[in-house]
Amino acid sequence: MAQVSFQPTPLSVMIVDDEYMIVKGLERLIRWQELGLQLAGTAGNGQEALDLMRHQAVDIVITDVNMPNVTGIDFISQAKELGQDFVFIFVSGYQEFEYVKRGMELGAKNYLLKPIDKVELHRVLSQVAQEIRDKRALAQVISDHEQAQLTSWLETGQGSLPLRYQDVTAPNWQWVLAQKTCRPQLLATGGWSIMVLGDWLLGIMPQSDSSQKLQDSGMQIQAGLSLTNIHHKLQSFLQAESRRLFYEWEWDEERARQIFWQDESDASQTNPTTVKLVDQLVGHLYEAIDNQNSIKLDADLDSFLAFCQEQELAPQEVVQLTALIRHYFDIKSNQHTPTSLLDEGANQPLTFASLSQYLKESLDLGGREKRHHLYPPIVNEVLAAIYERYNENISMKSLADDLHVNVMYLGQLFKREVGMTLSRYINQYRLAIAKDLLIASKLSVAQIAVKVGYQNQAYFYRVFKQSEGVSPKEYRQRYHDHLKAQEDKQTTR
Repeated sequence: MAQVSFQPTPLSVMIVDDEYMIVKGLERLIRWQELGLQLAGTAGNGQEALDLMRHQAVDIVITDVNMPNVTGIDFISQAKELGQDFVFIFVSGYQEFEYVKRGMELGAKNYLLKPIDKVELHRVLSQVAQEIRDKRALAQVISDHEQAQLTSWLETGQGSLPLRYQDVTAPNWQWVLAQKTCRPQLLATGGWSIMVLGDWLLGIMPQSDSSQKLQDSGMQIQAGLSLTNIHHKLQSFLQAESRRLFYEWEWDEERARQIFWQDESDASQTNPTTVKLVDQLVGHLYEAIDNQNSIKLDADLDSFLAFCQEQELAPQEVVQLTALIRHYFDIKSNQHTPTSLLDEGANQPLTFASLSQYLKESLDLGGREKRHHLYPPIVNEVLAAIYERYNENISMKSLADDLHVNVMYLGQLFKREVGMTLSRYINQYRLAIAKDLLIASKLSVAQIAVKVGYQNQAYFYRVFKQSEGVSPKEYRQRYHDHLKAQEDKQTTR
């Protein structure tokens, strides 16, 4: 008898772009049959796409972020209000990261850079399609609503749970550790709420006899657990996954099983000696900065980074320490750079390697002079004027007059050499200093606005929020809240 093959129902895809050739190019590049996809329709702008979605359900939307009238951001925001369950992927140019950032906040699954690479396109669509199908398969076992409630509670320890799960201390749950290749077996067994962590799957479900076949297959199962137990164990896995991505190591069976079986009471314990050594290493860096000793600074920085990597300190802790060291260096050496730590990593994952590189470049006692050698003398004079007079009402015209050159020539030269317009550079430079002052001083927001060159506080507020996503007051409060949380955590250990 011939073997029967069941093909999944094709997922529908909509392509939205105001460039006709991009739309047609995507139609040609997508391997529709191989990926189990079908074209639901195309649109030349956001309004056209909205009209199509009002009459037809789609699973995946590929849309340009920067379109006239109704942008990709606006289109997705309005499409979400239609109540459809779809995922979306943004297409953007290299200079459109602000759009992409807003898109990711809306829940974009991924983004593709123009010109579109067909290998990357295939990878992204394959991943998104698989996630959709996995989610729908799981929904046959446990409703989306219950899945969301259970997952959210297990990840945070807070929120509401389905009524039948509300006794979080009852030891009637089990969870399983399995490699990704075992997904079909978990789904076939039924009842498992599955979480993906690196190369591993964590399955959670109430205890039942259905787990016996998984034990027979050699999968690791722990039974007699409460939801509280699983929440604490999951935190260990999430922390390990965060470290894996940050330090760029691969999951191995030994490490995964060690975390799986460890007592959750041991998971959050930190060696007091480690905390003390971190304080000492940071103190050495501060001393080298105070003394303007570049040789000692380089050596102490190498020691600090090596220790972080060896101890695998929590990523958020390394990020926080990096920001504090950079701010201290800027304040002491009066070298305020127009980029922040988050700006540096806007278009790439934040890893220990990228963070180390950022810190080494930032903590360069001769860095500004070295960078200036890359620019023509006239651009260096403009930069020097910005550093000295950023809090004044400076413009390209006033600088051109001071330097006795044509204003249009100076503007074009500055943009070509530095990579941005003068006004944008000044704004970024002012905001970098403002952020330092919000963290390192007790000046009011109004005082800081004037100190960095904004006479109009409302304008400063608007520019700051547009750049950082929060108001100056919220930025300061968030920083101090984080510090307090860190201090409270230390006192409870």
